[in-house]
Amino acid sequence: MTKQKAIIKQLVNKAVQGDHKAMTAVLDLLTTVEERAELKRKIIGQLNQDDNKILDTFLSRNKKNREINE
Repeated sequence: MTKQKAIIKQLVNKAVQGDHKAMTAVLDLLTTVEERAELKRKIIGQLNQDDNKILDTFLSRNKKNREINE
């Protein structure tokens, strides 16, 4: 488990236990993630076929690199 995942897990656990600061942080994080996902959908919807191929290749390489480093 990465440090980032561990921190998020701990934050969510605190929120579930009733920690109001943790709840606020989790909700803020979720809002940010949702906003980024929406932006990503809009951008991807504007790409042509060649752009999509380039993006798919990049994401595939990036995913492999992250798996190696974890």
